[in-house]
Amino acid sequence: MIATIKDLLFSVFSLIFPNKCILCGKVIGEEEIICSKCKELYPIVHLHKDEFFVPLMPYVEDIFILSHYRYTAKAIQLFKFQRQINKGVKLAKLLSKQIQQLEWAKELDFVIPVPLHKKAQHKRQFNQCEIIAKEVYKELKKNNPNLELSINNLYRINNNKPQHTLNAQARYENVRDNFDLRNVAEFRNKKVLIIDDVITTCSTLKACCVALKKTENITIYATSVATSRINM
Repeated sequence: MIATIKDLLFSVFSLIFPNKCILCGKVIGEEEIICSKCKELYPIVHLHKDEFFVPLMPYVEDIFILSHYRYTAKAIQLFKFQRQINKGVKLAKLLSKQIQQLEWAKELDFVIPVPLHKKAQHKRQFNQCEIIAKEVYKELKKNNPNLELSINNLYRINNNKPQHTLNAQARYENVRDNFDLRNVAEFRNKKVLIIDDVITTCSTLKACCVALKKTENITIYATSVATSRINM
């Protein structure tokens, strides 16, 4: 009887608040994240040290990007600037599913989000990269039980200007030397995945990688929900 009532309530809720594709808004099945049309139009992009990511090449072993920014821009903006956290979680689930297919995912020791300064995080009330990283970590850990999530080791030194308000050159200067490690030894001889939400100029990820490279024999992989660097 209780199960029947729960099923009925869920059916009513689904009619009032149907599950929609996070990219186009089309009503889809409860277990889906994007619709079949979006899956065809917005293919997953996997780039291994591609020429579009030259600034990162000296630092990373591989780069995985879920999509071009033009396809996920609306969902990302709702997530970051209108606090629709569920959009970020769903994007992270899509990202996790694709990363799991890569060989190096099984060898990772740490998942690391690009950090916000504590003042910026207090103002926004969350770190979008941390939300994505936690979801990716949760999914990857299913096949990699030794995987750890590191949130506090890599940190941002100064509360600099938001990157999206600056041009390319200013972005680089804005974040250069602005990241550091609290415990260099934690990542020694480890394979780490650093997660950003959007890669535009590579400045933020590069600055993070410079800090991570202070660790002896570290191997860095990078991933992001989206990038605008790819020619479409």
